[in-house]
Amino acid sequence: MEADQSRVEAGKGSRHSESEEERKEAGKEAGKADIYKTSGKEGKGKDMNLAILVGRLTREPEIRTKQKEDGESIVAMYTLAVDRRRSKDRDPQADFISIVAFGKAAEFVKNYCHKGTKLAIRGSIVTGSYTDRDGRKVYTTQVRAEEQEFCEPKRQQDEPSKDEYKDPYDEWAEQERMNG
Repeated sequence: MEADQSRVEAGKGSRHSESEEERKEAGKEAGKADIYKTSGKEGKGKDMNLAILVGRLTREPEIRTKQKEDGESIVAMYTLAVDRRRSKDRDPQADFISIVAFGKAAEFVKNYCHKGTKLAIRGSIVTGSYTDRDGRKVYTTQVRAEEQEFCEPKRQQDEPSKDEYKDPYDEWAEQERMNG
């Protein structure tokens, strides 16, 4: 800390004007070796864990509640289907991303989200592991939703999606084939 103050007083407060050796030395003096080390790029800040996704819920969300001393804790889990970018000559593909939300974000999911709801989500990627019943270690990756927004007006959410829509003429034609 004293090294940082003396550099500021000497007019050398900018981290961009210091050499990497000076930064390492200052960090060691402060008891924080390599605090200025980044992803190999000079002058960048902290690494960032940010996920932004837009997609549709693939099923009804799973809601869990726990009683705690200070009240009730709520967790919502669901899967979001996110379309991949594609070229003209390839079939559409989607990734299925596991999402977990806590607290007010979970209450939002519980009250307003259903299968097919189109959401925009901002959150962070969380990894973990557990041991299954057979004793094997299973690794997990989820996005912890911090912000969620609807991507369609309510009336569009209630209408069937293009994949679920059945043309009345097609249904009539199918009936005619079966009857006749």
